[in-house]
Amino acid sequence: MLIISALFIALLHDVKAQDRILESLMVLNGIASEEELDLEIIERYEAYASHPLKINLLSANRLKASALLTRFQVASLVEYRLKYGDVLSLQELALIDGFGEERAKALEPFISFESRYGVKERGRDSLVVKLESQESFGLKSSEGELSLSALSKTRLFFSDALCVAYALKSSYASALWPPEVSSWSLVAYGNRIPCKIVLGDFNAKFGQGLVQWSGFSLSGFSSAASFAKHPSGIGPAWTTAPSSVRRGIAADLAFGRWTVSAFIDFNGNAGGNISRYGRKGEFGFAALSDGLASLSYRYALGKMDMFAEYALDWKERSLAGLSGLTYNHSYDLKSSLLLRAYPADYLSPYSGAVRSSTKATDELGLALAMDYHSLSLSLDAVRRKGRDKRQLKGRIDWNPKVSENLELRLRLSYRWKPEESFPHKEEAKMELRYFYNNGFGMNAGMAMCHNRGSSKLLFAGLSAANGKKFSFFLRGTAFHVDHWDDRIYLYDRDLPGSFSVPSFYGRGVYLSSLLSLKFRYISLYAKAAWMEYYAMKEEKPGKFELKVQMNFIF
Repeated sequence: MLIISALFIALLHDVKAQDRILESLMVLNGIASEEELDLEIIERYEAYASHPLKINLLSANRLKASALLTRFQVASLVEYRLKYGDVLSLQELALIDGFGEERAKALEPFISFESRYGVKERGRDSLVVKLESQESFGLKSSEGELSLSALSKTRLFFSDALCVAYALKSSYASALWPPEVSSWSLVAYGNRIPCKIVLGDFNAKFGQGLVQWSGFSLSGFSSAASFAKHPSGIGPAWTTAPSSVRRGIAADLAFGRWTVSAFIDFNGNAGGNISRYGRKGEFGFAALSDGLASLSYRYALGKMDMFAEYALDWKERSLAGLSGLTYNHSYDLKSSLLLRAYPADYLSPYSGAVRSSTKATDELGLALAMDYHSLSLSLDAVRRKGRDKRQLKGRIDWNPKVSENLELRLRLSYRWKPEESFPHKEEAKMELRYFYNNGFGMNAGMAMCHNRGSSKLLFAGLSAANGKKFSFFLRGTAFHVDHWDDRIYLYDRDLPGSFSVPSFYGRGVYLSSLLSLKFRYISLYAKAAWMEYYAMKEEKPGKFELKVQMNFIF
């Protein structure tokens, strides 16, 4: 099971709003389906679903630190505020360079337009303290054995100057104490001097990710928007999956349009970046102490957005690079092109550059994509010269809105690997979603996969909500998957902090339900899931899982 986080899901007004939030998040990250979501992506946005970013009241440094806006967007926004005053509507935001109507609409759930002229100034010595805490426990029964899991996440804010955070997690396969995963950070923000200093766990995201990119990185191309990355520099990590997060000391310091970033982790590895940001684009140089360095740029020329990064591994004398462009033909039509060349002797353990089948090594590739209204088409061809392997992938996503309350989602994909025993792999998923105006909804669909054999899955669900106080979700799934190579992944709602995209393998049924009750300062959640197998050649035990959670915000 692939566990990911959905901290914002239960904070939404109704069931339909939940899916709109997911759609916004996917647009901002160039993702075409829920199955591509990851813990790091969700955690970056969860706080803003309930506490929107005040884009008119915060300094450029705080806007950059949010990682919600790209540095290019921050530079454009700050320059616009100086010339024309506060941004007062979504339509006005869409007119600013770097945003556009589609991206502005996607940002709507996470930002607010409070004006400086309508906010009463607080005294210099006033202090505002805010606490966010999340505590959850899970109980799982499999093969007659019980196991426990636990999750604890807390953040404490002292006005806009200081934030202390920690995250602890123990899965079913580990003891409750000591925690299997721990993360902590202390971050201080400078207002008069635009800087940020992080002690503890931090993310570092520079350029297009060819040298340094902490956290989740999408592998593959599902839409035209997924081709280019948007660097956020140094930021504190508040995560229970710190796979590529660094732990040490890091800082950002801004000088007008220039930003200097530097870090050193507790293992003695150091790095830095210097970048210049303007309304039309950005330029940066990054270097790491282990002998990696890169130049990157991003530039908007009319309807065209060009981006590239070229990196050198001094130890191996190896040069890697990627270059691409996105052309915005109109609001409805966007197309992208990307070329990439990652030699087999180029190795960067913290690389997060776009790729198809490797981690930015031993890959020569070409990718094309087009987004038109609710239709996304993508094609990617790659060759691994070091292993003499090839791959061709194509994908179609079509998500039309049939009526005000009825939505259709269709995804078709094809993958060809001529060197494998079963070179062809086809996948398909179709889903219908219907929403009632009184907060009730239903969905039903099917998924299929053909590679070594053929597999199929059917699912149907019901949902209900009463404003912010109550929500309930129930879904049943039946699956027939005889080979592991034909397994099917399907997004499943879960508790804040631990929803999942389980992989279905075998023959059986799966039933899951999610309940949430929200009060002024406390929210309660419970999830129950049951899986039973049948008609298996080898007997496979069923599973039952019960999880409860309590969240506090003061």
